[in-house]
Parts: sequence; C-alpha cells; structure tokens
Amino acid sequence: MDKAYQGFMKSRLIWSGTAFGMTQFELPILSIDVSDLPPVPTDRRLGHQAEFVFLQLLNSCSEFDVLAHSIQLIYDKRTLGELDYIIQNVYTKEVLHIELTYKFYILDSAIPDPIDQLVGPNRKDTFVKKLNKTRDKQMPLLYSEPSIAALEKLGLDVANIKQLVAFYAHIFVPFNDRTFNIENLNEDCIAGYWVSRDQFLSDAFKSYVYYQPNKSEWLHIPHHERPWKSYHEIMDEVSSTLDEKRSVLLWQQDENELYADINRFFLCS
Repeated sequence: MDKAYQGFMKSRLIWSGTAFGMTQFELPILSIDVSDLPPVPTDRRLGHQAEFVFLQLLNSCSEFDVLAHSIQLIYDKRTLGELDYIIQNVYTKEVLHIELTYKFYILDSAIPDPIDQLVGPNRKDTFVKKLNKTRDKQMPLLYSEPSIAALEKLGLDVANIKQLVAFYAHIFVPFNDRTFNIENLNEDCIAGYWVSRDQFLSDAFKSYVYYQPNKSEWLHIPHHERPWKSYHEIMDEVSSTLDEKRSVLLWQQDENELYADINRFFLCS
C-alpha cells in the first residue's frame, strides 16, 4: 500500500465527537478495502494529496457511497468555495456533507491562551483561524443558492443533509517542554517536537542522522529506506530555507542504531 495511505490512516482527529460547534466524522477504517487503492499523485500540494487520499478511502469503504466531491460553488461569476464530499450511508441512507482539514501545527507555549498556541510551522496560519473559517464560512456554504441548485441536480435536499468535519492534525510540541494541555483537543495528535535554529546548534543533535522529506512525504510514517545525512550535511541543506524564515520538517534517527525509532520534528527559523 502507498505510504501516503498508511500515514493518513494513522493520523488522528484533533478532537473527538462534538466541539467548537462541529462534529467530527470518524473514517470507518475496518470497512475499507485497502487491497486496490490507486497510486497517490506526488505532484500535488499537500492539501490536495490529503483530499485525494481521503476520497479514495471513502470510495473503498463498504459503509458509504460517495455521491459527489469537490463541488465548485459559483455565484455571479465569483467562486464562493466548494463542498468537499457528499456521501451516503448505504445502510441508513443518511446523507452527509464532510469538510476535510489536514494540518501541521507547532505548539508555541509562549502564547498566553492555550487555544491560540497552535500555529502553522511558518506562523502564517493558526488552528483558531482555520477553525473559525471552517465553521463560519465553509459549512454555511451548503445552504447557499449555488449549493442548493447543484445538490438538487443530484436529487438531494440540503434540509436533509447532515454536516460533519474531518479535522486531522499533526501537532509538534516544544523540544524542552512537551506538555500538552489544551481543552477539548486530542493529545494523540502529537507527532513530534519542534526546535529553534539556535537550539539545534547544540551538541545534543550532532550524534544523529537526518532526512528532509519532500512535501509529498509529509503524509508518510517515517521509514528507514531514505538517504540519511549527517548533522553537518543537513545543516548545509536547510540553511538557506531557514534564512528565508521558513521552517523545515526533518526525520531523525541515531546513526549508531539505524533501525531504531525515527523522530519527526520541525526545525524553525
């Protein structure tokens, strides 16, 4: 099976059940036939890769039928947005609208309010910003005129559609403080740690070897079949990115134990 599928199926929802005015859709992994999944395109942006993977998993799920996906909503020549997935439970006939989110966040414990501590690796977006956009802008699109018209063509009445989200996240906690205590959020989303460039200069990191996964590998569970580089080699590789104030995702393993567990972490400028 493609490593992107394996990684996605190991990913965790950032909360369970209902919170923040939205309810999570839990992918029924046990009802998915993983024997014949198509290859995941590697030339797509990370978000589009996640959308592709999620769609294929839904298509391979015996519990649901995919009625439509990526429905573009256009009004007066202006794109309002899109509906990610419209699916139907084959047993109950319930129709669901699902909005997918797949994010990587670092936890900045210097921010006073815990819910605001989850920020993008380059600090250009935040969990709260995405949460609000999903709840207040994306979800209401179901009831827009273009949506009603598009769904009527499928024989669907928006009044009978239940809305859910599938909000997945990988959270990276500070290297020197790995505590996690954000109300309603799932600690199982912790995927590694993050470290500043200054911290990475210490001797604590020099006895390891490293690999910088490309964006198409961010979905993957770290594995050993990679061209590992020494500390000094990886510093040469990532320095220009850090100089541009952009963070880097790295895999790390002990150079003397090449089949030991592999750590994931963000090196931040």
